[in-house]
Amino acid sequence: MPVLEPRTGKVIAEELALLLSKRGILAWIMSKYEDAADLVAGAVEFLVSEGLAKLLGTKLYIGETPSKNYVLWNGQIDLDRLAFRRAPKGLPDVEVLTEDYTALVEVTLGTHPQTLINELRELTSHRPRHVPEPKLRILVAPQKAFKTLISYASEVRELTLLSLESLVIALAEEGRITFDELIRTSKINVKILKPEQPPAKNLLEAIGRELLKGHVVVALTVASIASSRKHSIYFNKTS
Repeated sequence: MPVLEPRTGKVIAEELALLLSKRGILAWIMSKYEDAADLVAGAVEFLVSEGLAKLLGTKLYIGETPSKNYVLWNGQIDLDRLAFRRAPKGLPDVEVLTEDYTALVEVTLGTHPQTLINELRELTSHRPRHVPEPKLRILVAPQKAFKTLISYASEVRELTLLSLESLVIALAEEGRITFDELIRTSKINVKILKPEQPPAKNLLEAIGRELLKGHVVVALTVASIASSRKHSIYFNKTS
C-alpha cells in the first residue's frame, strides 16, 4: 500500500501555480496527444491530493486505504516511466475521509463548458471506492471555470466548487485548514503571481531547473511527455 508523507505546502503550491500558468500550452499538448492528457491530468490530480493531505494533516494513500483519516488518490504512479497516471474512468479522482468529512473530489485544469459539464456529471454519478457515502462532492478547477458554471446552476446545486488558486494560496501559507475554511476562500476572487521562469536553452536544462527547485512532479511529467514524442516539447514556451 503506497503511503506518502506530503511535502511542504510551499513546494506543492509552486508546482500547482506553474501548471496553472501553463494552461494554454498544456491544453494544446493534451489535445494533440492522448498519452499527454493522461500524464498532465495525473500530475494535477496527484498535486491536489497531496495538497489536501497536507492541509488536512493526514497522509496521502495511493491504491488501498486504512480504515480512517486519509486522502486517497485513485490514480497511479507509473514506475516504468516515472509518471503520474490519472484515475481511471468510473472512479473519483480523490476520496477523503477525516473525523469531520467524507468527500469525493474531481480535478480538472479545463475551463471549456463541455469539459466542466462532463466533470460535474461524473462527480454526481461516482460511487466511493472506500469511503462511506460522501458528505461533500467537490469539483476542483481553475477560478475561471466558475464563471462558466454559473450558467449550469442545476448541475452544481448539490456540489461544492473549489478553485485551484485558493488551494495554491492556502498551501503557500503552510498551515492547517478545514474544508469549510478552504471552500469559503474559494468564493473570493484571488490572484496568484505567475511563477518567474527564465528561458531555458533546451528541455534538459528546463527539467533540471525544476528538479533543483523540488518540483519533482512537474519535471517528471514534462520528461515523460517529451520522451514519448519524436520531437521535444518545450515547457518554457509562452502559454
